[in-house]
Amino acid sequence: GWTKMRSQVRFKVITMCADQIQTSSVYLSKFVPRNKTKIIPVSVPETQVDSREMAAVNTELVFGWSGKESSAYQLRDVLGRLPKKLFDEFRLIILSGQDPRLDLRYEYLPYSQSNEIEFYQTVDVGIVPSTDRPFDLGKTPVKALQHFAYGKTVIANPRGAGAEFITKECSVVVENDSWEDAFHLI
Repeated sequence: GWTKMRSQVRFKVITMCADQIQTSSVYLSKFVPRNKTKIIPVSVPETQVDSREMAAVNTELVFGWSGKESSAYQLRDVLGRLPKKLFDEFRLIILSGQDPRLDLRYEYLPYSQSNEIEFYQTVDVGIVPSTDRPFDLGKTPVKALQHFAYGKTVIANPRGAGAEFITKECSVVVENDSWEDAFHLI
């Protein structure tokens, strides 16, 4: 109610007074005056990826999700739509600061910089879910970029900012929220 309206007025005043507004996506630029917008896409520092240290080829398919516990609701939503028997067909690795305590078979990797490198080297397919919540629509899925930097693919339902670079050419795109169909494509 009142707080949301007050925030919207403040945002409008700030954008009107600014000389220039930088956003990370075309999606976000839609919310600010066009003549003041400069889009600077998000990138992953090259120093994070050393292709000489890529892990050996996995003998089984490895899916992975990385993120904060506060974003784990997106993963829970996706995994809750899938039949439990599907999880017998692949490994699932979760990289996070907190164990999300999922009701299925998975490996938890506590977040650290060295574990992050190991994670992206080991995972074959990244799971990058999104929602239609306004906050989520504005987020650039940096995790997808990290998978791409390691030469991996992602399975995602791109929305908002993510739709600008998560495409069928480099990803398995979830159509109509049919995650099970997308997992079977892989």
